[in-house]
Amino acid sequence: MKKATVIKIVLLISIVLVSCLCCCLLLLGIGTLSPKISTTNSNVSSQEPTDTTVEAICKPENDKKKFNLKGFAELGNSSFCMDTCSVNFYTYSRNDFNGKDISINTSLKRGTGANQMEAPGVIYTKEDIKIHDKNGLLIPYSQYLQLTGTLNYSTTSIYKCTFNADKITQLSQKDVPIEPIPQATAINFTQYCDPNNRTDFVSLEGYLINPSLLYSYHKRYQIDFYPTTNSKDITHTTANITIGKGINQMEPLSSQYNSSDVKIHDVNNGIISFNHKYRLTGLRSLTSTKGDKGQNLMCNQYSGLTVLSIQPI
Repeated sequence: MKKATVIKIVLLISIVLVSCLCCCLLLLGIGTLSPKISTTNSNVSSQEPTDTTVEAICKPENDKKKFNLKGFAELGNSSFCMDTCSVNFYTYSRNDFNGKDISINTSLKRGTGANQMEAPGVIYTKEDIKIHDKNGLLIPYSQYLQLTGTLNYSTTSIYKCTFNADKITQLSQKDVPIEPIPQATAINFTQYCDPNNRTDFVSLEGYLINPSLLYSYHKRYQIDFYPTTNSKDITHTTANITIGKGINQMEPLSSQYNSSDVKIHDVNNGIISFNHKYRLTGLRSLTSTKGDKGQNLMCNQYSGLTVLSIQPI
């Protein structure tokens, strides 16, 4: 074999070996040579959620942070649903006694699956709210909840703060927080029914009358409250009692119910007796209407006491 031919073969083999070596080095080093691509949305915090309250969350420094909120979801006077549905979320199971109605606009994913809310009909009541928890279970109305999600803070939106919830957990009704109650003024029915008495927050003693016909309004049942056990007495008022299974609440009723189904919990979480005397504490209505003889009827079915405490005497 000629010398020139041998040299060409050796060079060809060398080129092939060098090429293979380069390929191996490239394959071994591709993990460190290639840039890493982040899959994290830089606009949303990856932190673990922090416990907070409706009253404390709405701050600019909380924008895009994750939180746990405990409270109650409620449909507003209008509910907007597209990909998500909006609800009001409250710390307490009723609007607070001074009428501030502290809540946060909350966005829930629309649907019938886990952590989703079904869109209400065109005409609805507050009891028509249908929310599914993290296990896909339909949540009872006025159920105590924990929402986990992210706060959106904006100075240009209709709502300064919106809480975008992506996880919904049902909590025990035994853990429902008790709204702080200020010092109440003890008055009797004569003072209560006096339209010139402008005292707002009061305690009043009397008897709850088991209703034959029951009305609900704004998360509360309306029960007649009398100074005696005589249900024909014109001097009476309406006790507006929160719907629920906790203390100072009345358990939800079906559309078909008997008087024996009415269960009201007192401040000790005992079920009240309708022939027992109780002290109700709450916010007094100042509505006054005229009777057929022109007399003031401060105490009738049109007045009301928003009840925060039911104390047996």
